[in-house]
Amino acid sequence: MVVRALERERRRRLAERDAEILAAGNSAPNDLDALAGHSRRAVLDID
Repeated sequence: MVVRALERERRRRLAERDAEILAAGNSAPNDLDALAGHSRRAVLDID
């Protein structure tokens, strides 16, 4: 029971840290932004 409580607290702290990082608003472009831009311009022949 104690182990589960400790694990839950660890996950809560990690989620809190992740939320702070996301709230900081890292506006630097990343690889996924470049991929999304390329995909938007790519012509797909799916027929």
